[in-house]
Amino acid sequence: MAMLIKSYVIPEPSAAEAWFDTCNTLIEALLRRQDWGGARDAALVWAQGVSENHRCQTFGVWKLFKRSLVSRYFWRLEHRSFGPGWSPYDAVNYVEALAGRTMRVSVFPPTIACRAVSIRLPQTQKAATQLLARLDHQTPIDVFPESSLPGSICFRRYSRAFGEDTFYEAGEGQAMFVFEMEQGQHAIVSATNGATGFTYSWSVAGVSAVHIEAKMKRLVEDVDVAFRSKTFVCCRALGIDYVAIEGYFNPASAEPVIIVDIDLPFDYLFFPAKGTQAKQEATDESVRGNQMLKNSGRVPSRSH
Repeated sequence: MAMLIKSYVIPEPSAAEAWFDTCNTLIEALLRRQDWGGARDAALVWAQGVSENHRCQTFGVWKLFKRSLVSRYFWRLEHRSFGPGWSPYDAVNYVEALAGRTMRVSVFPPTIACRAVSIRLPQTQKAATQLLARLDHQTPIDVFPESSLPGSICFRRYSRAFGEDTFYEAGEGQAMFVFEMEQGQHAIVSATNGATGFTYSWSVAGVSAVHIEAKMKRLVEDVDVAFRSKTFVCCRALGIDYVAIEGYFNPASAEPVIIVDIDLPFDYLFFPAKGTQAKQEATDESVRGNQMLKNSGRVPSRSH
């Protein structure tokens, strides 16, 4: 009896995947020698290669590279980045161009991946100029309208390239406080995708999150399909297998979704801690609740 033999073709990695794998291999070798500075430089080389191919900017700063990716692959972020040697007057001119809106400034040192200091700018031009003048002009900054408005929720979304293991968490207020500086002090709603759809849960006992859950469900119903598509495009373009995004959702707004940040596999290199502690901080930053490995710095096996 003749036997039917199925042959499976394993595709060659794309140029983007090959570039990521090459840089990741170099980074792992540098970390075995405890050369964290060299590993960060290698990550920035990867970022520069991505930027040249996809019209992004870096200023040699990881955080600014990530802000540029947000506008390139998700929703265009309303902000203005200022590189080393920036002028307070240029920054204030941008603030004035958006007069009437609450503005913030974040300071992005070269070694930062998250938890950037975000400062609300004074309403008057003179006071805003004075505040900006006190900052280090050799350290890049990012100026942007405040995204947390009455009626909005802040959220994070993680998934692999093809939408596997999708996980959300959402709260109320500035994401910087809800997810980072004041962890555990805010009501958080989580949503995990399974065989029968999303399952929702609350993470702070005794604190009502009914209103947050209602908006979270609306976010998932209205936007998750778009998120899935954009995540796939982003992951394939960067040659990575998973990504997390952070943003705000206000169902009553004309533009309900604002994406402000993206988490990448090399983020852990830019954490203040080193070694195992850095990977644990990166894990805690994205996982909370032991959901998944996510952005711990370990690169999952390629799907092909």
